Amino acid sequence: MIRILFADDNRTMQENIRDFIAAEADMLVAGQAGTGRLAIELACRDEWDVVLLDLTLPDQSGVETLKEIRRCRPLLPVLIVSGFPESQYGAKVILAGANGYLAKERIPDELVPAIRALMQGHNYLSSKRAHPAAETPA
Repeated sequence: MIRILFADDNRTMQENIRDFIAAEADMLVAGQAGTGRLAIELACRDEWDVVLLDLTLPDQSGVETLKEIRRCRPLLPVLIVSGFPESQYGAKVILAGANGYLAKERIPDELVPAIRALMQGHNYLSSKRAHPAAETPA
């Protein structure tokens, strides 16, 4: 079972993600956080296979949260899920240590493939565009 931690302060988005994941027999949103601090606490305390992390959280940015998660879990795959366009932030978050970026508008088509890509050790950016930064070195 792929255990997912999802950090987003929007309750509707939390429910939507949970619904998309529930359709997959081998995936489970096993934890949710509405703040960066709680996301860090849960990510560092419990075992997860993937973290889905919003770029904007009420107490700190997703990038700040990502950096703190990296301190305690350097190898934990983190997918940034954001309402901002990938062209604006995709490469930046990969360089900051994320394993991928998915614009929220792409969730219905790409969330599950993105999680599966991360589980296979690949980075992920939208399938709509080719990104050299999205490939994990061999």
